[in-house]
Amino acid sequence: MGKTQHKSQAYTTKALAAAILTASAGFMNVSVNAEVANRDQMTFYIETGAATGTKTSGTVNPIGGYTYDAANDTWWTIGYGTSAQIRKLISDGEGGYVPAPLTYTDDFEGGYVYPTDWMGFISTTDQQNADTNYDWKSTTPIAGNILLNPTEITVQGKTYAPNSVAILTQSGGALNKDTANTADTKLVYLYDLREIGATQEVNGRDLNSNGIIDWEDVFVPIANKPAMNLAAGYDADYKESASMTYSPSWSGDGQSIYFVEQNRYGGVFQTNIATGEVKRIFTADSNTKIKSSVHQIQSSVKNLTGSLYEGDQLLVAGSSASDNVGGLDVLIDDGVTADEWSSYSLISADQLNDFLELGVNDEGEKIYSSIKAVTTDTEGNVYFRDGKRYGIFKLDTEGRLSKVASEREIESFQNENGASSSNANTFDFMTRKTSHDFENGVEDVTELLYSDPALKSVIGVKIFETGDFNRDNIVDSADIALFKDALQLRGVRGTDETEKFDLNGNASGNRLYNYKDSTHVFGIVDYKDVKLLQQFYAFNDGDANMDQNVDINDAIMLVENYGGTENTWITADFTGDDTVDITDAITLVNNYGTEATLAAPTITFDSASDTNSLLADSFELGPSALSLIVDLSSGEMKIVGDALLTVFSIKSDSGSLIADADGFQTPFMYLSNTVSEVAAMSFSGFDLSDALLLDAMFKPSGIQDLVFEYGLKGFSESFTGIVNIVPEPTSLALMFLAVPVLTLRSRSKQA
Repeated sequence: MGKTQHKSQAYTTKALAAAILTASAGFMNVSVNAEVANRDQMTFYIETGAATGTKTSGTVNPIGGYTYDAANDTWWTIGYGTSAQIRKLISDGEGGYVPAPLTYTDDFEGGYVYPTDWMGFISTTDQQNADTNYDWKSTTPIAGNILLNPTEITVQGKTYAPNSVAILTQSGGALNKDTANTADTKLVYLYDLREIGATQEVNGRDLNSNGIIDWEDVFVPIANKPAMNLAAGYDADYKESASMTYSPSWSGDGQSIYFVEQNRYGGVFQTNIATGEVKRIFTADSNTKIKSSVHQIQSSVKNLTGSLYEGDQLLVAGSSASDNVGGLDVLIDDGVTADEWSSYSLISADQLNDFLELGVNDEGEKIYSSIKAVTTDTEGNVYFRDGKRYGIFKLDTEGRLSKVASEREIESFQNENGASSSNANTFDFMTRKTSHDFENGVEDVTELLYSDPALKSVIGVKIFETGDFNRDNIVDSADIALFKDALQLRGVRGTDETEKFDLNGNASGNRLYNYKDSTHVFGIVDYKDVKLLQQFYAFNDGDANMDQNVDINDAIMLVENYGGTENTWITADFTGDDTVDITDAITLVNNYGTEATLAAPTITFDSASDTNSLLADSFELGPSALSLIVDLSSGEMKIVGDALLTVFSIKSDSGSLIADADGFQTPFMYLSNTVSEVAAMSFSGFDLSDALLLDAMFKPSGIQDLVFEYGLKGFSESFTGIVNIVPEPTSLALMFLAVPVLTLRSRSKQA
């Protein structure tokens, strides 16, 4: 892949044309068929109904949330709404999970906590005596989510071991704004994982001393409405309801939780589990509501802000309060503001718009994302669900964005597993380590777990290497062959079989898709996906066949398709406009013979930065005062700078002078290996105060280097720089085109 591999070849125009024809006769596209459905990474662990139970009407209860106890391989799930339950699920020994058998009945399908028990606690005004006031609750208890304690905690004088209790947040219900005592309104509370109705454990909490585990025994209030009111700057008896629907997160020390209140107060709050103290750590009022989960990651795992701060970092959806609506923020307590945490943009709204290709609305305004759920893994990779594309996406530790599962893939998986309707809302993210049987052996992989509203259960998605399309745990030429077979023109609708290759998830089964005003599309595998793939598999711009070499074969492909208007990357459209023209030729020549490298990641972790343009509009010539400017709209090329062009010369492979323009009105162009004349052009000293146009200047072949020497204005003639224009001979396949094609050599020298 070095730049000298074709040094021995020298082509005249006729010889070059013959070589192109000869090489193209044996050139063909490779077509590889394989199973490509991305749904092979998705697993249905808990059958519909097992996680939440069934209503008296026969319909399955919706799922409200879940948590997983890795140490005991146990799930805890909660239902949502009038039939809310808390259930424990254990392994069935065959890779699935079923409700744990109840000890006080023969029922294998029941919940540990039933709706009436739950409502009894939510509505109680005297828990000690199990007194309730059902008249003042406005709705049924709706839990936001459930978390197991990761470390030892102490609540009301009792110490609990890790994974022995759960903390729940309240999403709504149990508050009559006219009559309720706000002190009795529970917003954060503890559940001790015991089965209601079972025989009381020795030394277990038994408030009425009846020897039976009742609802008043298993729940412990943590934070109430007055605590939330005061934290948000309201009077203690403020009666508007609060809602914490989205998943909370534990602090790094495991002694408090963070959560978003998305209804009346707005912002991010922290509650100490031992004391019940509530603090608002980030303000987003009713006009700047945050509607997403919040997730804590330690800076020791991955520093997301680049600051010297050490401790908790909170991932949460961007808002107008952080000037990043449609992006993803990081909050840290860096001491900059006394009362609130500082916000940093991890992914800007514009970066997500570009990655997801959300486009613009009818008024020409950018459409911005809406992140709803976010989590991380043990390595510091970030996973989030977008509310516009309705898929699951990953930001890895190197700053590379990619799709985990698209809306279409999620909905297809739901339909294949008996869901009566499709719904790509995916909440309650968490990750765990699991294993996968690759063809080369069993390897550990990260698995993302999420609650599925259509299947009313929990789904697992194994996170394979981005670009590992054949699932062999390596990204190689076999994967690239599959990808090339799926590649289409920009915005062209694909099929279920192309979903896997859609690396930015702009597949959209039922949502608006803005590229070329299309709707109801899926499996979009095009130029954008090629550019994303370059971050995970090294091949440079201009590498049409993606063999990690920009060489004569790629030049042949460009020549064969030059002027065409229905081309993809593999037929030499390197700029994503479906055409092969001068800009593609420039791209190929500028990368000819270069060693394949991974493209730079989209996101940097030390600061939010806009995505770099895929096509640069100017190229600097090393330390010189000249620049080559390429106008991509017109194809015009020109040299600009503050210099006086004095000498035009031709140099050989060894650098020795073959001919120069000193004393010549018309300098000649020569083949460097034969010193025979092949072309000529008019040239003399040129005061480059504006620009020297290069259009139609020459069409040589076989020349090693064309060199402009210039003197800077105001300096002596001996101070010169060199601008080398043409590369080694084999890349001059492009010169066969009836267009001027130049590339740069970044050399300079001083006499």
